[in-house]
Amino acid sequence: MRVLYATLPGRFPTVGYDPGPWWDSIAVDSRYQLSSYSINFDWWTVLIGQSFTRLLLEPLSPLERQHRRAAWCANGLDVDGLAAAAAGALKRCQNPSTYRSRESYIESLAPLHAFIALINRVQSEFLVDVDVGPHVRNVDYSDSRSLVDYSRSSGLLSRSIDAAIAKVPTTDDVVLFSITCPEDLLTALMTTRKLRSRRPDIHISLIDHGYENFSLSGTIETLRARRTLDSVFDTIISSKDERDEAVPALLEAIAAGRSPKGIIRRRDIPLPSREPPAAGTPFPPPPTFAPESILWTRLSKRRCYWSRCTFCSQNAKFDVPKAPMHSEILASLDRIAAYAEAGYSQFMFSDEALSPSSLNLFANELTRRGLHIKWACRSKLERAHTPDLFNRLGESGCFEILFGVETISQRILALMDKVTEGLDAVNVAAAFRAMTDAKVGIHVTLIAAFPSETVEEVRQTVAFIGHTLSACENATFALNEFQLFADTPIGRMPSEFGLSETGKPGDICGPLSYKLAASLVDEGDRVRSEMPRIRNELDVMLGWLDIEAIPGGPLARHLYFYSGHGAIFKSRADNPFANLLHASQLPRQENPRPSSSIAAAE
Repeated sequence: MRVLYATLPGRFPTVGYDPGPWWDSIAVDSRYQLSSYSINFDWWTVLIGQSFTRLLLEPLSPLERQHRRAAWCANGLDVDGLAAAAAGALKRCQNPSTYRSRESYIESLAPLHAFIALINRVQSEFLVDVDVGPHVRNVDYSDSRSLVDYSRSSGLLSRSIDAAIAKVPTTDDVVLFSITCPEDLLTALMTTRKLRSRRPDIHISLIDHGYENFSLSGTIETLRARRTLDSVFDTIISSKDERDEAVPALLEAIAAGRSPKGIIRRRDIPLPSREPPAAGTPFPPPPTFAPESILWTRLSKRRCYWSRCTFCSQNAKFDVPKAPMHSEILASLDRIAAYAEAGYSQFMFSDEALSPSSLNLFANELTRRGLHIKWACRSKLERAHTPDLFNRLGESGCFEILFGVETISQRILALMDKVTEGLDAVNVAAAFRAMTDAKVGIHVTLIAAFPSETVEEVRQTVAFIGHTLSACENATFALNEFQLFADTPIGRMPSEFGLSETGKPGDICGPLSYKLAASLVDEGDRVRSEMPRIRNELDVMLGWLDIEAIPGGPLARHLYFYSGHGAIFKSRADNPFANLLHASQLPRQENPRPSSSIAAAE
């Protein structure tokens, strides 16, 4: 039986996303011919190039095409010329020489940045964004019916997906998808319809729908009752915790002619369980717009060990309320070694937060085994993050740790349930300096506009981060605005956090609208109105404002901060973006800042 794992049109591909240990299990099973295909890579190649013009003009009559081209010329738009330049930029993203300097990187991305802006200008169906891919205007992404209805459309997005799947084999018996956001869900629905039109008897399964803050787990019973998504997909595996056992069982059932249907749990497939091998045949590096093969993966399938933050919904995608175990960390080493041998040069561990003891164990085991890899991870800053630990991590190949600092206000941290005794601003600054000394980079996330937070508290946090990171190397940051999710302590008890009203959640996970209590409204409005100015001040403090003003600069900065391109730079000893305050002054541009389609991070 032929089985295809396909990556859907979505975020700009710079890393390979690990399907999970189920892949290892199926890849060594001689009963299956397992392969992978990145529809996403082909979709971006189709969209960013001269094929975009053909797809855009395809439904028009010859006369209408002439009128459209005349209108472009009248507005000074050289669509074909910009398309060709942008296609060249995609190829340069795969060339190591592009990353040798700030100038070469930004200049290489400038045509791509300009063409994305042009796409969003000359058609009104969807916005192109490097974080999510296509975001269709006037579609309710919180409602499954809205997505299913739109998946039948025949506009530009539909035509671009048709072009992207042209090389997908038609001989596969089963196709497996994973999604990471509501935008992926829409392209999955559209791709499913198109693949089934080419082969009606194909079985298409949505095997994973949990990533970061996104998950269908909280609304899976509503979706089961509405029969919307499973009217398109043959099967949907409801539990992320069960995926690695459920996928092999599903394939066995299909091969035996007992094809399950609908939203299923592992117990719905009456076949014996089997553990995936520690190291099977690794998932082959997919094509990306990066010069190295980077794997986005996990050390454990468990949730965050802290698991208390009142604003966080990332643990909602897990059923099992257990933290990562050391035995899992050790068991993952064999798999990581196999993937390193398969050609992956870097590993980005997306576990929600690895504890200091887990990181220490992992680093020591890498050293003991003589396994030389470059890796990044996420953690919650603790007093156990000592200079000695950072040194061990750096020596083992760790080039970056993401820390959710959120705020330095102890009052707000208490409301977030994220206070760590004995860890004040002085200790945080010392930890960041120790990371630079150990040659470990840092990505800091902050949250502003938390209910009851004041402008002064936000400014104090930003001033502290700006001052502290100015002395650090390989430091990036994100100042995010608070979002309310239904499956969080705040979402379940809004009045206890100063919210007077919340919007009704849809059956697709997403942030909810909310209103602050009357006593908090004025200051909350002040915080939100000041955020663009405060973000700008943080950019000035850390030297990023000049880059934002250069053609291609906003895209270069965003990909450096939030994609695999950042891993390429930060894992090098000569990172040209390591600290812009220590670098030569970038030339200021007389032109106004170009419009950007880059979405706010996270």
